Amino acid sequence: GTHSTLVWRCIRFIKLLLLLCLRLLFTLSVYTYVKPSVKSYRKNYVEPTVDEGFAEIVKINFVPKFQTDKERQLYKMYLLEK
Repeated sequence: GTHSTLVWRCIRFIKLLLLLCLRLLFTLSVYTYVKPSVKSYRKNYVEPTVDEGFAEIVKINFVPKFQTDKERQLYKMYLLEK
């Protein structure tokens, strides 16, 4: 393999990607596809490891701020850990 002199860090924003996808899908009026998409993402997600070449993996907890009660409800329905 090729070796790099760069230090690679994986910055993982916990739940941010799911929340952005959920908001996009809801905005595009394809809400019926949200639940399967979120389930598929959760089912297939594999946490990154330093074995993949990262110097470190930094987890940043995402603290959501909602514009509407509907957004808060969607977050609670699909993105809260059970």
